[in-house]
Amino acid sequence: MAPWPPDLEAYVQEKIATGSFASREELTAEAVRVYRELESRHAQLKADIHAAIDEANRGLSQPLDIAAIEADLIAEIDELGRRK
Repeated sequence: MAPWPPDLEAYVQEKIATGSFASREELTAEAVRVYRELESRHAQLKADIHAAIDEANRGLSQPLDIAAIEADLIAEIDELGRRK
């Protein structure tokens, strides 16, 4: 396996040293899980945007309720900004 760039290697070593992760493998598995979730969320967001554009083009859109959107987002994330 090729060595990691120095900044990533330092980050990995710091996370292991501080006990955030027990090993490089554990950190890597978590990183892959998070990346997979981001890919899924990105695909869903793209689909939602295309659906909204289609609705707007057909005259079916409504004004955004920013307060409701904000409340939904706050309810959806934990104190670290991760999905609940």
